[in-house]
Amino acid sequence: MANLTVVVDDEVLKRARKRAIDLGTSVSAFVAREMERFAQPETTDTPLKDLVELSKRVHGDSGGWKWNRQESYEERLGRWSRNPKGGGSDNGEPDDRGGR
Repeated sequence: MANLTVVVDDEVLKRARKRAIDLGTSVSAFVAREMERFAQPETTDTPLKDLVELSKRVHGDSGGWKWNRQESYEERLGRWSRNPKGGGSDNGEPDDRGGR
């Protein structure tokens, strides 16, 4: 196995070390893994593999919010309303919130 010397800003390395600890790895292991990926030929399924790998490493936090179909529809209907009081317009032009 070969050694590689990389020059990076001290603050960047400090932040990278903290992040690596949070992810349960080391900066060296992360760089080696990314270099291995970088050296592989690009395939059509690479983005999917990247997404799967990312989903294993990153955990979202909704802050307790639960998905609600009715709220989703209400938001969409309010955005696309043809009712002037609802914020939409009849002419197909976007309103000030980006709706039509």
